Amino acid sequence: METNLQELDDMLKEFSNYIERLNNKTLSRKDKGVMIQVAESYYDSLQVVSDEAMEAVKSTLKEFIDSMYDEASGIEHSNAVFQQLSSQIEALILLQQRMDSINNIFKTDVASMNLHDEKLKWMQDLVTIDIKIYGAVSDQTKEILDVQHCELTDENTVVEKEVEQIEQNKETANSVVKDTGKEKSYQAASYLKGNGTKQKPMIIYGNSPEDIITTLQGWNMARPDETKFQNCYIRKLNTETNLYENAAKYDVATGIDVTPIYLNLPHLPKTEFMKLVDSLKKDGAKYNPVKKAFFITKKNNLNKFSEYLPLPGTQMEQGENRSRKELNYEVVSGQEYYDNRIQISIEGMEAFHAYGDDYGVHFPSLSANETREIVEKFILPNLDERKTVPEMTAKIEYEGKMYNPLQYEVLMKAESQKYTPGQMELLKRPDLTADRLNEVRFAIKDGLSAEQISQFATPSFEQWQMDICREGFQHGFNMNDMEDIINPEGYKPSDWGTRRNAMQHMVHKKKDAQKHAGHDLKAKNNKSDKESLLGRLNENRAKLKAENTESKEPSKGRDAQVYDNR
Repeated sequence: METNLQELDDMLKEFSNYIERLNNKTLSRKDKGVMIQVAESYYDSLQVVSDEAMEAVKSTLKEFIDSMYDEASGIEHSNAVFQQLSSQIEALILLQQRMDSINNIFKTDVASMNLHDEKLKWMQDLVTIDIKIYGAVSDQTKEILDVQHCELTDENTVVEKEVEQIEQNKETANSVVKDTGKEKSYQAASYLKGNGTKQKPMIIYGNSPEDIITTLQGWNMARPDETKFQNCYIRKLNTETNLYENAAKYDVATGIDVTPIYLNLPHLPKTEFMKLVDSLKKDGAKYNPVKKAFFITKKNNLNKFSEYLPLPGTQMEQGENRSRKELNYEVVSGQEYYDNRIQISIEGMEAFHAYGDDYGVHFPSLSANETREIVEKFILPNLDERKTVPEMTAKIEYEGKMYNPLQYEVLMKAESQKYTPGQMELLKRPDLTADRLNEVRFAIKDGLSAEQISQFATPSFEQWQMDICREGFQHGFNMNDMEDIINPEGYKPSDWGTRRNAMQHMVHKKKDAQKHAGHDLKAKNNKSDKESLLGRLNENRAKLKAENTESKEPSKGRDAQVYDNR
């Protein structure tokens, strides 16, 4: 097609010259005859093209050639036919250029997707390396993931935060609205189908969700299957704040609202809870491992889940759609490692303290984002605004003992990883906070014995001490060897890296000593082997020399025998 268009473009230039000379009456009969031959040559070459759009061009070209033969038709008729032919060819060229632009966009999409996938792979590698080195994901890696709008699932898989990506594009979207001066009622963040990996969204605008869906469906018609738009998140413009809010998720192909509706499940004993989960799954509910909650969409039969649907207007019902400005609060953590509390100041309320031990966490060890997550998930939902202290987090029964939700989560994680009954017994410790229980779980995975674990799995040991003990036991150290490193005197949260490095230094020093000892032993063995070999060689040489000497001396018996034979 491109070759034909280039040929038509060349033809137009020659015909333009012909028309100019025809209008100026400077065209000779000979030149006219040559031009007719050229036009017929172009016409013949186009006969092999079966494109529907080219049929109109061939028809007009035939009419133009006829006007060149028919002098009676006049110059005006030739000019009119030429203008029609010129318009048709220019339209074809523009269409081809448009298709080229679309194809280049698709190619750029694919290249961008590949780069995006590569970045996610590198972040996953970073997480894997952290776990191998430290037994957990480091704060620095968590900060990198947060900057890249990513988070970890329970299986430590790196995934993107869909809602965070939409929030990230808010400012850009609002600036576009201001710059263009055209306020659209709805904004959509649209995601390519791709290979299953979430992509950076394309932002478009419309006057209604249906308007946006229709636009995306139209674009999909011209796209290869692997680059079609699959989902989009549509928000409505709040004219008071000039922000797009309340995202709803849509399936582009069907136009159906598939916004997750997270279920509000009651706290139940393990057996009853598992029965409930099986029932929910059979009815079509799905589990989000990042949010750790079951959800449905409007495609499901809502009547089957009516008992667990969130109440309109509640924090859970609003979920990620609630404006960030609806609840203004500040959190200040204690500066000392042993000050396991935070101060929460909420607009219109008296400031109050929350204690990490009540929620199974150690606030000084958490990042700012992790602290806010605990506040929003476990403290604010249970806050009675008439009081200045939060209610205690509900307890969950597990095999006759009561645990808070974070401790229970560690136990469920261990069960999902198929821990043996003996290993689970090491984790059934309500007296240990969730972060300490996680250290026990890591120790079991590292292959430490029950006796080793019992030495540091106590409430008197902080999480950082348990972490270093776990590392030390793995490399053959005992508690006395690690005494200076795990001593809490003078410890601050920022010292964790220094103490961990000290343990690593001990490990490397021990390995070097073992390596040198191995070299010395090998050299000693080589020396003894060499001495042993030389000794055997000397014995063999002595025997050989004795035999040679004996063979040179005359033998009486042999001489007598020779004489007799003679």
